Amino acid sequence: MKELIGTEWLFWFTPTQKSKIESLYINHEEDVKTWMFFSIALPTLTYLFSVLANILIVPTCQLPEKLSSILNNGSLPIISFGIVSAGVSYLMEQIDADNLDFHQIRRRIMSVATILLFLTAGLFIFQSILPNISKHSESWKHLISFIVSLILIWFSTSVGIKMYFLQGSFVNDFKASVDDKKKDLNKRDDEFHE
Repeated sequence: MKELIGTEWLFWFTPTQKSKIESLYINHEEDVKTWMFFSIALPTLTYLFSVLANILIVPTCQLPEKLSSILNNGSLPIISFGIVSAGVSYLMEQIDADNLDFHQIRRRIMSVATILLFLTAGLFIFQSILPNISKHSESWKHLISFIVSLILIWFSTSVGIKMYFLQGSFVNDFKASVDDKKKDLNKRDDEFHE
């Protein structure tokens, strides 16, 4: 799996856990791409379309003044919030009790997801009141807010992808596949020793 650059440190996975995640991702790569299109690409494209429409509508002389409020209107934190909150239901699906590594992985991801939900909600509230507390001359606040929004989307995307392919049915199917391979190898080993 091509990890989103700079996000792996959030989870503190062991090498074994990373290997299992990689295998699970490879088994469901097409499903993940479809999920990414609907959960990440469409909301982001909608946001970009609205930014472009606002830029085209706003008179050129007012553009520098309005640009910060167009970019920092709370939409990016809402996209981040949506990515993570949509994935929570996938981790609520039950997995077999003997999937200890996957239970640990899912707990770590859920912990990071909870933190991201609070951060994105807080940033949304901040961006909602930012035009009321900040003057145009304090554009550094708008710039920092926009950069933080982009960073939260980056991390939310990483968490959302992991939440999707760690859903119960994918994990249980993966475990059953591994068990079948073990049985097959044991059978071959027994035949070899006979």
